[in-house]
Amino acid sequence: MDLIILKRLVKKELLHSIWLEIDKLVSKLPDSNRTQFGQKISGNHSWYSGASNQGEDIQLSSLVRIFGQLSQENNQEEKIPFENIFSEKTLRKGKLLSYLISSKEEDSYLPEIIKQYEEIFQDIRRNLTPLYREGRLGDHALNQGYEELTTLLQEMESGQDG
Repeated sequence: MDLIILKRLVKKELLHSIWLEIDKLVSKLPDSNRTQFGQKISGNHSWYSGASNQGEDIQLSSLVRIFGQLSQENNQEEKIPFENIFSEKTLRKGKLLSYLISSKEEDSYLPEIIKQYEEIFQDIRRNLTPLYREGRLGDHALNQGYEELTTLLQEMESGQDG
């Protein structure tokens, strides 16, 4: 596995986790489904579903439109629970992604980095497992990276990391 693939896996899981939390909010709306919600935000009935299903890295302005529509449809009775969307765990993954992006480490040091952040990587692996099984991780390189990360974490769990 190389650093580029590891960064892509972390980013994929980070986006997937955020979309899951947003989807929970959309599913609670009384008079709207994902298709109707997408139509209201973008004028395209499939925009929201497509972006959510693919775990797209949408523009900040699109995220603000989603929150604006959620707020409007909730009749401002409930505040948007940003602490669920941007939980402490999510922020730690964001910090990890920033570290990986700025890292100049050689690929040979990746096992040490993974070991240092083992708890976060275990969580990332667990959250990516359904996408892997459903063939929705993306390209072959991401699937292979997931398999290598899984093997490395399993070796660490059983104490065979040397």
